[in-house]
Amino acid sequence: MKATELRCQPTQLEMRGKPGEGAVLSGYVAVFDQPSEVLWEYGVGHFVERIGQRAFDKTVREADIRATKNHDPNFVLGRIKGGVGNVRLAPDTTGLFHELDVPDTATARSVYEDVEAGFIDQMSFAFRMIADAWDEGEDMPSRRLLEVALEDIAYVTYPAYPQTTANARAALRSFAKSVGCDVEELPTIRATATTQEPSGPPPEEAAPEIAPEPEQPEPRRHLNPFLY
Repeated sequence: MKATELRCQPTQLEMRGKPGEGAVLSGYVAVFDQPSEVLWEYGVGHFVERIGQRAFDKTVREADIRATKNHDPNFVLGRIKGGVGNVRLAPDTTGLFHELDVPDTATARSVYEDVEAGFIDQMSFAFRMIADAWDEGEDMPSRRLLEVALEDIAYVTYPAYPQTTANARAALRSFAKSVGCDVEELPTIRATATTQEPSGPPPEEAAPEIAPEPEQPEPRRHLNPFLY
């Protein structure tokens, strides 16, 4: 089974009502076609990532997805299974939008109050990659997520930055497979690609320009007044 990866982003969370009185939390969990920050693992490689507009289409219809606090299964706020539950996930032209009907529980009230106070202003999602595509690029590889299987979405106190080893290595393992090597070989392959001499005859060197010699001024003629 493919490794679980985490992605996190700041978001504008909206609130309606109060817990126990039909409260709703909503906002974007992910945004499409926006380059991520540089993701990396020390000694292996780095890359940027974009999320394709169809990446969540299947998973939001079929998967069993929880809404949690900090990805902790002990703090569950909601669930959607086969498209039914108190969590609604809807991909649109911007990204993956969510709504949560806030339950009247201690965990949900705590999260709602933290959002209201501004203590929580980021969301994260955990996923397994189903399909992706890589472009090696000149400066660094670029990954596009084509399809993912969501495991949960989370309201997070601190973002789980994807540069951490577990997250970056899972993605870089996919890149290594796309170029036909092991993940440990990536630094050598990237170094070879960037230092490889171009094929074909070397370009003709232009002849150096020779600056024209400066014109010599006429020598000054000193007239002897005693000759006239």
